[in-house]
Amino acid sequence: MSAHLSRRQQGQPGAVRALSWRAQNRLHSRYTRLMARRLQRNKAMVAIARELCGFIWELLRTQSCYQAQSPSV
Repeated sequence: MSAHLSRRQQGQPGAVRALSWRAQNRLHSRYTRLMARRLQRNKAMVAIARELCGFIWELLRTQSCYQAQSPSV
């Protein structure tokens, strides 16, 4: 994980960080598999975007008491 990403994730709940890492790994492997099947790049990106929406929905559904922190400037 890059230093920039580590700084952005500081102060976030562990459940949110775990879910984001799980999503990153799954989306990367899915994109790699789709491209290996020689699927058109745009179709692969739409499939990845759809799956990302599912992860966001899960985060919002399971973390109902999550309070977003104000951005550090």
